[in-house]
Amino acid sequence: MSVWAISAHRVQNYLLPRNCPRICVWAGEKTNEQDRHKLRHANSIIAIERAWFERAESTPLFAYMFDSDGFEIEDANAGYFTSNQDQIPEDVQEIDDPLRHLNRLGTRLEVLEELHSFKETILSSSFAFSMIRMRNAAPIQPTQT
Repeated sequence: MSVWAISAHRVQNYLLPRNCPRICVWAGEKTNEQDRHKLRHANSIIAIERAWFERAESTPLFAYMFDSDGFEIEDANAGYFTSNQDQIPEDVQEIDDPLRHLNRLGTRLEVLEELHSFKETILSSSFAFSMIRMRNAAPIQPTQT
């Protein structure tokens, strides 16, 4: 059994329904000035598909707070930790308006028709990024000739 935990500096990446596909981008150590400018005063950008917006807007979330003892970093870029020990939450908070919470954290939400084009843009950029649940993204539509 593993318990997963998210660091405070990446919590915004997880303020959406679990299965919602998303692309999260932020300025990292290797991000150039041109890409940094694209953030336009946001700390990060999260892109979701329009088909997921209503669920993202209406799904309440619960944040469980844990002591950091017993957790080890699993993925520094994505900001998550795991523990193989039993963990008891120190606190539980309901986040009844996750999109407003994103805004408070300085995250700009981008609502797109599909994510695959944005994925290609991000892969060719200098941004740090995390792509979550992309298997649930709308399929790439064949181009008409």
